Amino acid sequence: MKSAKKNKVGFIGLGIMGKPMVINLIKNDIEVYFYARKKRIIDEISKIGGKFIPNPSDISKFTKIILTNLPNTKDVENIVIGKNGIINIYKRLYCNRHEYNIT
Repeated sequence: MKSAKKNKVGFIGLGIMGKPMVINLIKNDIEVYFYARKKRIIDEISKIGGKFIPNPSDISKFTKIILTNLPNTKDVENIVIGKNGIINIYKRLYCNRHEYNIT
């Protein structure tokens, strides 16, 4: 009997909102390839099954879907259109912009 193909997703930005989202994805049997800057978060998510990718644009080698949860315009620009930006990998880039203020 064949095993079901596991869903895969990339995730960039594991801060206050992103980290709990990634934890829930992993708990729900989604294979998560992620990029984060903090070693503590990288270690924590790797321990529960997340796969750390040191270059954000390399996430596209593992999945066609990349979710971002970034705190500000500078970070978004760097990840999307920067030197190693994910826009360089994709022919189509869908962007859904939400802004939140956490006070």
